[in-house]
Amino acid sequence: MDRLRIEVSAKINLGLTVFGKKEDGYHDIEGIFQNVGIADILELTLENEGRIVIDGDLGCPPSLSTVFKAAELFFSATRSKQGAYIRVDKHIPSGAGLGGASADAAAVLVGLNLLCNTQLSESALRELAAEVASDVPFFISGGTAIVRGRGEIVSPMPTRTDFGVLVAKPRWSSATVEAYRVLDQWRIEKGVRRNPLKMKDHSGRLYSEFQTDHELVQAYYRPLAEWNFVNDFLPALEEARPGYRRIMESLCEAGAAHAGLTGSGSCLYGIFESKKQAEHAAAALKKIIEERTGNGFETTIDRLIPAEPLARSMNISYIQHCNAPIRSE
Repeated sequence: MDRLRIEVSAKINLGLTVFGKKEDGYHDIEGIFQNVGIADILELTLENEGRIVIDGDLGCPPSLSTVFKAAELFFSATRSKQGAYIRVDKHIPSGAGLGGASADAAAVLVGLNLLCNTQLSESALRELAAEVASDVPFFISGGTAIVRGRGEIVSPMPTRTDFGVLVAKPRWSSATVEAYRVLDQWRIEKGVRRNPLKMKDHSGRLYSEFQTDHELVQAYYRPLAEWNFVNDFLPALEEARPGYRRIMESLCEAGAAHAGLTGSGSCLYGIFESKKQAEHAAAALKKIIEERTGNGFETTIDRLIPAEPLARSMNISYIQHCNAPIRSE
């Protein structure tokens, strides 16, 4: 039986505008999503008994994971009576704003589409992805894209490869629902409102816009030293955790041309002229941490991960005629 191996990469947000809460309780967003070279590895095998079996530490019961939800949704939408054995090897930190759970779900949809020879189009896969979770549609093809609405409006753009990224994972994680609650409360207390400059129509649905696609594309292709992307979550989150600001300052001191928060946290990132510069910055920061630890200095950084921008979200390979062990949940 054929088995698929999929490496699916994380994303960072180059700026993230979060509009006010709507009547349905959700928020529209706007920003540039960029895949970076930090990847989970999934192996998928079709299972003829119709079961969906998940193997891997997903941080929650398998039946509540985005991986399970994506597989269940795919088989239901395609009216297939098959099931799948899915093994997930996690490398993307959870609760980090790097989109790991969404990336895994997208990999399941793409992988099952190939294994089942369903031949669903990219747009059809994105429609299914939007039913799983907000960021999943981006990861169907990935690379670099302007993302709007609740994450279902994805406009791909050519990827720059002339920079490196250093991702800093703090010692804490961030839950998306709680981050939105903190942001909403902070805005009420500060009297801050984030209203769209205009509402636009996409397939019969209104979505919010603050900057046009053209403006965002222009911002992306500016020299790195001129990047000034803003994440709306940062001022609210750093008021509760000053460590966010300390990590941003550390990345800039290490030579980052630009630093920012990805998603709703907790990871921050620095942008450097190359991946090699990002690696040098990581080594320098690690040395500073080692020298200061034990001398009244308590670091807020847990991991430093150099990475490069990627033009797609997945690398897919077949493993032929392999009998995967089928394990119970």
